[in-house]
Amino acid sequence: LQGGATRHPEVITAADIADAQGLAKSAPNMTSLYYVYVGIHGLIAARQKQQAIDLVASMATPGALSLNAVQTLSVQELVKELVKAGDVEAALAVPDKFQPPLDPKALPGARNTVGVVAIRTLAEDGKPEQAAKLLADQQYLTQTQIADLQSSIGSAFTKRGDDKLAQDSFAQAKKIWRPRVVKRPPRRRHRFALHRSG
Repeated sequence: LQGGATRHPEVITAADIADAQGLAKSAPNMTSLYYVYVGIHGLIAARQKQQAIDLVASMATPGALSLNAVQTLSVQELVKELVKAGDVEAALAVPDKFQPPLDPKALPGARNTVGVVAIRTLAEDGKPEQAAKLLADQQYLTQTQIADLQSSIGSAFTKRGDDKLAQDSFAQAKKIWRPRVVKRPPRRRHRFALHRSG
């Protein structure tokens, strides 16, 4: 397997994919990440999407309630390649296609990761309208993530020459980033009664 395989998935053969899967599963840690990437690129190019998802799922830490580092990076790569292949629906469904299934407590975090990568990839691929529509449908993103993605969408509109839409996206991001002024309650004036002696 050569270093440029992930940039040219068309050269990845079935034997290369099998080797990559075997090497990745033999040592599911950060050193095996390259082989996971090769497997993902080769399987997506061969339209074997579920097999690519199964490969990422096999990197799980037994008994873990969340994605480990290798899985998180692998999911990001998988989602990116699915979106680039034009299958956004399959990309968004990745967390629900894991076998064995993800722990329910891990699903929100996984969906968060998938949503962010899918939206950013659409924006980077020159599809800001689709990215904006997908952003509006998300339920698990933080305000900071939304602002960052709005900026990515704005940049995509700028590259396309749609300055008005770009300004609108940047304005939405700015609203979120703008620090909120916390109004302090007015100070109460304490009146002290004067007591006359005698």
